[in-house]
Amino acid sequence: MFKLIRLTSLTTQKIKYVQQTMKEARDNNLLCGARTRSNSLCAKYPIKGKRRCRLHGGLSTGPKTAAGKARIAKAQLKHGRYVNWRARREKEKAYFRQIRMVMAQAREAGLIED
Repeated sequence: MFKLIRLTSLTTQKIKYVQQTMKEARDNNLLCGARTRSNSLCAKYPIKGKRRCRLHGGLSTGPKTAAGKARIAKAQLKHGRYVNWRARREKEKAYFRQIRMVMAQAREAGLIED
């Protein structure tokens, strides 16, 4: 597709419209493009120098202080079921070892029949 433009009163030049590849279109970032809750693309303009608008993380630079980083880490914890599970598992193994030892002593003493 071509468009004629007039440079001066005497000359005209033909300019070809070039279709961008998907990668070029993604990198040029004319719009934010984040998926919204309605599964459509965000039509806002991105923050200068960023790829997303202010609503989709363009303004975010992440936590800088130790307190901010701790707050984010705490927010990422979903339930705590697996927090310190290795230490709890070692404690369970120690209890099971003691139970097996007591059961073996009881068998040797004849208090428990096999």
